[in-house]
Formats: sequence, structure tokens, C-alpha cells
Amino acid sequence: PHNDESVALSLTLVPRAVPPVELTLEVDQKTLMASSKMGNTRAATWEESQPYVQTLRNVMRALALQEIPQGYTLSDLEDTDPRPVCVQDGMEFDFERGQKLSGHHVKVMVGVVQNLSTAPREIDLTSCANFNVAGMSAWPYYMLEPGMKTEIYVATREPKKRDRSALRPSLLD
Repeated sequence: PHNDESVALSLTLVPRAVPPVELTLEVDQKTLMASSKMGNTRAATWEESQPYVQTLRNVMRALALQEIPQGYTLSDLEDTDPRPVCVQDGMEFDFERGQKLSGHHVKVMVGVVQNLSTAPREIDLTSCANFNVAGMSAWPYYMLEPGMKTEIYVATREPKKRDRSALRPSLLD
């Protein structure tokens, strides 16, 4: 992908006496996402080079500036991706046409929030809170006039892989 060297294709060219051929190499979205799930070392290095809260702050800032953080991959939300559940009176949260940025330890869902009420409303940054939500932000507005929209960013922790051999057996089994 453009400006992302985390996915590379290996191509071997062997000289032959044939007419010139123009080739275009593309990586499909499923292959791209499968490679990012294997572990993105650039994102891990960047995330682990600073305190966790600073990482979240820097991810949110980059998104507001329409940048992609180091090592992260950007994709559209697929039907199988779980959507954040956000609830606030007078506000509509829409992630159907959203984006997903995947790092190593952090994944961010980008959506749109709209004020459907007849009065100005401030976005409640706890409206999407649950156990896996690491942080939430909105840009460019936090206070929305009736009908206004703004982007919403919901960062979640990537679940850690558990070593099954190190689990304690339950006394209830």
C-alpha cells in the first residue's frame, strides 16, 4: 500500500528474449489484513517506545491530522468486524461506513457521530466505554449543534494471546 512498507512482495525477474510486458502487482484486502494479524513489528516498536497513555494520545492525534501512525494498517470496516457500542441521548453513532486502523496492541475504529436533537450537545467520551475500550476521541468538534457531524475514534486493546498450558484448572469442573 502507498506509504506503507510493512507488506512487501518478492519478485524475481529472469532475463529472456521476449517482448516487454507491463505488470501491476496488487495485494488484496484479505491478504493485507492476514499479514497484519501476524504481528506488525513496526507498530509494536512504535507503540512500545513510549508510555501506553502517550501511545493512545499520539494515535488519536495522528488520526485527527488524517495521518496513519507508524506501522498501522488502514482498512474499511468489514461486516465481520465488531462495531463499538455507543449510547448517548440525542446522538447517533455510525460505524457502518467506518474505517479500522490496526496496530500491534491497539486497534481504532473510526466512525461518525451526529447530533439528532434540537439543542447543542457535547459528546460524552464515556458513551462507548466498555472493558476493551482503551480511549475515545472526536475531531474536529466535541460540541455539536443540531444536525452537525464529527468523526469519532474508539481505540480498543488487542486481546493478548493466552498460554493454555499455563492455565489453572477450575475446582468446579
